[in-house]
Amino acid sequence: MADVFAPLLEIIQQEQEAKNQGQVWLIDSFPVALAKQGHRFKARVASELADAGYCSTKKLYYYGVRVHIVGRRQAGTLPNPEYIGVTGASCHDGTVFDQIRPELNNNALYSDKAYHRSDAKEVREAQNLTVLTPVKKQKGQTYLEP
Repeated sequence: MADVFAPLLEIIQQEQEAKNQGQVWLIDSFPVALAKQGHRFKARVASELADAGYCSTKKLYYYGVRVHIVGRRQAGTLPNPEYIGVTGASCHDGTVFDQIRPELNNNALYSDKAYHRSDAKEVREAQNLTVLTPVKKQKGQTYLEP
């Protein structure tokens, strides 16, 4: 299935390359469950790629894959995909981000907490890539400092 994404992205990128200069990227991933809860132990579908994982957003243990997408922001509509990757369900977002990060330069990237890196300052200096993740209150904190 992952082999289908490459030609599709090539076509989309050719159409959008000229008019999307300088727009920021958005990155996220989502689960594709092939078997849920107790059924995940006996699942054998797509065993060369799929494995068992946990989706904290949905509070769900599942057997399947994760789809990772980097897209260019477009006002008023869905982002244009520039990277689509499929990994096993157990693969963490940060691991995938570390693999594709060298291809992302000279821009800003909006992401969720899973993409926060301790070396963000070095990445900003080396690649001119600013990774923007949300700041959350600490336990017991009543408000966020500006």
